[in-house]
Amino acid sequence: MEEAYEGDLEKYGAQGTGEYLFNSIELTDEAWLRGKTCESWEWRDDLTLVFHVRPGIHFSGKSVNPGVMEPRELVAEDFAYHVNRMKTCQIGFLWDFVESTYAEDKYTWVVEFTEYYSDWVWWLGFAFIQIYPEEVV
Repeated sequence: MEEAYEGDLEKYGAQGTGEYLFNSIELTDEAWLRGKTCESWEWRDDLTLVFHVRPGIHFSGKSVNPGVMEPRELVAEDFAYHVNRMKTCQIGFLWDFVESTYAEDKYTWVVEFTEYYSDWVWWLGFAFIQIYPEEVV
């Protein structure tokens, strides 16, 4: 699965204006990003980040274990499930900056922070956020 967003190399990188080198995505400001599986995002308030999942992206349903799942669309609940699962694993303490996360509707994923965390770009888009369907867990 692809990330929620990516560096906008075509607009700001060497192929574009050259304004940003994209040497370390961990420290990349959200201004230099563009959506992938999440087409956009905005801050609702100082501690609430709202992502808009791009409609029309599907899990194939193909698996090394046939019959595990049917093909289906990627939805906001998939993102919320994954972050909640990460919060309870062995390295869950690394996710302490997330107070809660949930699907507000089919395509709206909400993340509420305990406090502002400047590395949210890394954690919610690149580090451990390779989304997979709950059915295969």
